[in-house]
Amino acid sequence: MEVDSMHALIERKAKRREIFTVDAWEDLIAKAKQNGNSYVVHKFDQDHFIDIEPLLKLQNWTLDENGSKVAWKNAKEVFVDPEKPNKLFFKTAYEDPYSVVNVAARRRGRPVSLPTYEPCRAYSEPIPLKGKKPEHIQTMIDKNIIPREHHGFYESILAIGKPITQPDATNHDATG
Repeated sequence: MEVDSMHALIERKAKRREIFTVDAWEDLIAKAKQNGNSYVVHKFDQDHFIDIEPLLKLQNWTLDENGSKVAWKNAKEVFVDPEKPNKLFFKTAYEDPYSVVNVAARRRGRPVSLPTYEPCRAYSEPIPLKGKKPEHIQTMIDKNIIPREHHGFYESILAIGKPITQPDATNHDATG
């Protein structure tokens, strides 16, 4: 597949480079291809991610048009025809014909129009790191494994989810 060769090329270009930031990855990916058009990198932030769970609850995603239960984890190919936006065509084996799920077939209530549906944002605030990741990043900052010019970037990630502390007024020198 084309995507496999793309990933392999990017991995080869990154093999002996130290990459510390998202911007460095963006630059490496954009410049990885030497022949033909460069890869186009699209930057995403948390506002680009939507929560489709409410939509899934409003529509049919579980039964195909023959009434058979859909095992999405076994899907090998999914196709959306722009002329039929409420139908998903899928295969669980490449040699099989497409099965069809009509997502507009409602389980209950009024039908949902996909072209006009307004999904909610998936995240309302930055997601804090979990587990030992903050501790490991702090160790790499403290030991200068992460170069000093990138410390601010990583410290801003570590600050996500931490309460902002105010200076304690009782510790100030009261001479005056």
